[in-house]
Amino acid sequence: MTPHKKAWLGAATGFATVSLVAASLAIGSASVEDVPAYAVSTSTSSLTLGDTVTVTVAADGLRDVHAYELALAYDPETLAYVEDSASTDTGGRTFGIASDGALHVVHTGLGSSGVSGAATLATATFRTIKPGKASVEASTFEAVSADNGSTIESDLGATTVEVAARPAPVATRAPQVSGTARVGAVLTAIPATWDVAGTAASYEWRRDGTPVAGARGASYRLSPADAGKKVTVHVVGDKEGHLQGAVTSAPTLAVAPAASRVAAKVRRSVKRGAKVTVKLRVSAAGVTPTGAAAVTYRGKTRHVTLKRTGITTVTLKATKRGSSKIRVTYRPAPGFTASARTLRLRVR
Repeated sequence: MTPHKKAWLGAATGFATVSLVAASLAIGSASVEDVPAYAVSTSTSSLTLGDTVTVTVAADGLRDVHAYELALAYDPETLAYVEDSASTDTGGRTFGIASDGALHVVHTGLGSSGVSGAATLATATFRTIKPGKASVEASTFEAVSADNGSTIESDLGATTVEVAARPAPVATRAPQVSGTARVGAVLTAIPATWDVAGTAASYEWRRDGTPVAGARGASYRLSPADAGKKVTVHVVGDKEGHLQGAVTSAPTLAVAPAASRVAAKVRRSVKRGAKVTVKLRVSAAGVTPTGAAAVTYRGKTRHVTLKRTGITTVTLKATKRGSSKIRVTYRPAPGFTASARTLRLRVR
């Protein structure tokens, strides 16, 4: 609004306010039959975010109205007044000032005869700025007659509009999964591209179509539970004011088990009858193996559960002089391959 219009509006509003205060001392109460009928309507009740809607306030039964101020209340989080859009179909000048969810439409200069009967008091255009349901209420109508008498009506009516979110972003290129499909390896999501600029992505890794608990980053380390399964990354695209978009990558090959490796050591030479301690450790790239180990010496086998802290020990007894072999075998849990190591022992 130009400074000239604001200055003129200030003078007009001042005139109307003084007139209304002065007239209120002299005017009597209007009968129910004298009260005009009001209607509030919209150009459409269903919109998509970013659309505009025109609100119209009409009256029937007006009497000798020479100036007026109409107040509209609206939801400023959902609707924004379009500057200088307030107008009416009667002669004169119309100005609208909006702030904090209130629009005041001031109309003056209706001529010497004023307005009587039916008339459109105001039309105003609003732009939708957030999805949801919004209402526009004609809260008060203050009219000035030719003799400076005034009337004030409130709660003239209201209307609502439903603002829908914009369509969901659509992936123009699906995400891809980079990395080796093997337990312990790290898979990385190559981002999708979207048809809406500024779309933010969130990730969810899935095992044979089922979400993996806690796996919501752009990368994922394959666990033993993934062995034999196919893994995908599901991406949700978020953009303010839009519905959510979603796209899923092509699946990986079936995840292979982690390749295990047994490391073990023992003293190479001991006396007959001495205790022999075998220290063993089973490892795999990117993941700690679980399961058990078997240690075989001179036809006898000892079984031991692997310690997650690292080295597992087995104690044997040297029973016969000479050279012999100690066979250490890893008996894997699901998700790992088996492995073994042979040690040599000399008993004196």
